[in-house]
Amino acid sequence: MYRDGQAREEYRMSGSTVILRRRAHVVAGVALTCVSLPVLVTLIWTGRARSTFEDTALLVFVQVSVIWLVSLVAKSRIVLSDTGMTVVNWFRKYSVPWSAVHSVDAIPQVSIVLTSGRRIDCAVGGGSVIDNMRGNRRQRDMRSRIESFRGAQAAGGPVREQWDLHLVKFSALLAVMLAYAWLVYR
Repeated sequence: MYRDGQAREEYRMSGSTVILRRRAHVVAGVALTCVSLPVLVTLIWTGRARSTFEDTALLVFVQVSVIWLVSLVAKSRIVLSDTGMTVVNWFRKYSVPWSAVHSVDAIPQVSIVLTSGRRIDCAVGGGSVIDNMRGNRRQRDMRSRIESFRGAQAAGGPVREQWDLHLVKFSALLAVMLAYAWLVYR
């Protein structure tokens, strides 16, 4: 906690929008990507004398897939605004108006309970053994931030759910790395 009592995972975007995320996920995702891409480029360059293009293409596919999965974990967050919240999990994205929120649970992880009875588990609010030993303080802090943003429940639309896989970025990175490997092996 900072001295003013706000959690480390909170980033204020503007006067009425707050993003809740786990800093460790973002730092680990950026660090792994910054290390993996140069290592992959080096492996392609130095491996051309010892392996075939097919072996290198398999290595590229596996490495780019790992980078993609790490980026999906790193992008998870909860965006709070005056009209509702957006929950971005690893594979799915939910837009939830405040009128559709019945309650927010914090144990064992942060979950949004909708008026329809459905639960949306938040990836950034997941617990761990250390969190449990400390009394789930992080989850309770996130729940209180979400509850404090709820305020007046304005009329809202339905809960929208969509896939959030970033397949175009994955495909573009895979294509660039395979093109580089093809140029090296040519």
